[in-house]
Amino acid sequence: DAIAAGTLKNTPFVHVLSSLDRRQLSGTLLVWPDSTDEGAARGPDAVHFQKGYPVAGRFVEPAQNLWDGLLRLSARASARWALFEGDLVGEDGVGDAVDPLALIAESLRTVTRNEALDARVDSTLERLGDATLRIQPGVDLRRYGFDRAEQALVGFLQAAPTDAASLVAGSGVPKARARRIIYMLAVTAAIAPDDERA
Repeated sequence: DAIAAGTLKNTPFVHVLSSLDRRQLSGTLLVWPDSTDEGAARGPDAVHFQKGYPVAGRFVEPAQNLWDGLLRLSARASARWALFEGDLVGEDGVGDAVDPLALIAESLRTVTRNEALDARVDSTLERLGDATLRIQPGVDLRRYGFDRAEQALVGFLQAAPTDAASLVAGSGVPKARARRIIYMLAVTAAIAPDDERA
């Protein structure tokens, strides 16, 4: 039986990765093709996780490495997924551990059109509302491998905790890009509303 299961329409790949990382889960994640794909009956891709980190993958379409294979999975919008105990990848998989937070950051830079993801970005920022946001203690920001735009927004937030709308407006990062960065930080629990009130 699966430890967990769902669809990427309801739980985008970014959320699956973040959850596995935060809970330090081990097992094999199976991800089927989007139902709209011509090859929907071909079977799932498989990724083995150890304590939240992807460490090996077996992909239906061969990938040069684990990173590239995972980035392709991150572009799927409605596929079924399930997490099982144990290693279902075996010796045939491509290896080299990948930091899930760096992968999340890269996927949000490169995946352009994904309705499920865009809807989740909108709902996350709506939920944050006008709350003052703050970087959480103990977060290792180096894991994300921030590019220049991401670093600019994070630096702006570190200098002065602020709400999402002010962060988008004041960071100098294009609006759609800034919203994805805030979403990434929220879904990976790097930021949260500041409960302290003056």
